[in-house]
Amino acid sequence: MTSLDNKDNLRDEALRKIGRNVVNFQKIEALLKVLVLYSSVDSQTRDNEVTHSFNEKLIQNRPLGEVVSKFLKNLIDNRVAENEELHSSELQISTRFYLDMDAEDVAKEKIELKRLVSERNQLIHKDLASIDFNCVKSCRKLISELDEQNSRVLDKLHQLKDIWETFNQMKNELLTYFQSDEFLAVFIEAKNDT
Repeated sequence: MTSLDNKDNLRDEALRKIGRNVVNFQKIEALLKVLVLYSSVDSQTRDNEVTHSFNEKLIQNRPLGEVVSKFLKNLIDNRVAENEELHSSELQISTRFYLDMDAEDVAKEKIELKRLVSERNQLIHKDLASIDFNCVKSCRKLISELDEQNSRVLDKLHQLKDIWETFNQMKNELLTYFQSDEFLAVFIEAKNDT
């Protein structure tokens, strides 16, 4: 008799796997929020004060479905023209971070993310209320489904971590440039032109 032949052990294992999946869904949500937050940042000088266009409070309390919609809009659907004209007398620095994907990959990404939102909502809001944790068959079925789900969740989590690492590399390159003499010369020239 293995440890998962016992009803209590099966129930405990099912509950552990529920917790694991919920934590991994939360990690996805947190990564999506930070990617959305920094996907488009506009900074400008106004009265010798630097202001930024992002607002952390607007994204931090949004549910996963809304965050996914923002992620899809900001990082996949919303491409800015390379030489977009800025209409301001103030000095502006804008950064945009987006994923360059073909139409087939965009469609696939949208389906995957929306499926994860649906699965997470199903798990949290529906499945848990209907599971009989005293039934060996129900627990085994749930454990199997949670393992399959976690595989998909971890795949997306790794993909988002890769995107975050790429963003951080880009950010570090920008910071290095901003600290360079080359940037200082461009900055001074732009400041003199305003």
